[in-house]
Amino acid sequence: MGTELTLEQALEKIKALEQANAELKTQLVDTQKGADEAIASYNALKPKSEETFEAEVKAGKVEINFGVDFGGKYYSKAELVESPKVLEALLKIGSAAVTKL
Repeated sequence: MGTELTLEQALEKIKALEQANAELKTQLVDTQKGADEAIASYNALKPKSEETFEAEVKAGKVEINFGVDFGGKYYSKAELVESPKVLEALLKIGSAAVTKL
C-alpha cells in the first residue's frame, strides 16, 4: 500500500500535530484573555450611578437594560416597569432591552 509510514515518519507526524495543538491552545488562551479584557473595559465604561430597573412578569424577574421603541411607541425604563405585556413581548423576541434574572 502506498500510504504506509515508517515508525520514524509516524512519530514525526505525531510530534508536528502535538506542536500545532500546543500553538492552538496558546491562541485560545490569548483570545480568551483578550475577550475578558474587552468585557472588563466595557463594564468599566458603564455609569456606576445608573439606576437599576427590575420588574416581575409571568416568565420571572427581569432587569430592564434600556428604553425601547416597541409597537410604534417609545418606552423608557420606568415605563417598561409598568408594562408587563411589553416586557413579555420583548423577552419572547429576545430583545437586549431586558434580561431575565
